[in-house]
Amino acid sequence: MKLTVCASCKAPVFFAVVNHGKSGPIDAEPVESGNLRMISSEYPVQMTTHNQLELGENDDGLRYVSHFSTCPHAEDWRGGRPTKADTPGPKYRRFRHA
Repeated sequence: MKLTVCASCKAPVFFAVVNHGKSGPIDAEPVESGNLRMISSEYPVQMTTHNQLELGENDDGLRYVSHFSTCPHAEDWRGGRPTKADTPGPKYRRFRHA
């Protein structure tokens, strides 16, 4: 799992493929109320909503949430990448590798 940093809020995130087959940013820290469960930490990281799998002995209990649900700037990213004028700083980069 490769950690990166959100370009908007600087929170640590990683990218994972979720049920729908698309890759998205996931908060790096697990949370008790999370709705995503990691099923593979190998690249590409695979996630699923935890209620879609039977919880068995391989369940580590760690749950994660999409970064879109916690980022204070999530609305800026809806519909695609913000324009250069919408982002702070001299150069625009969506996510920086940590």
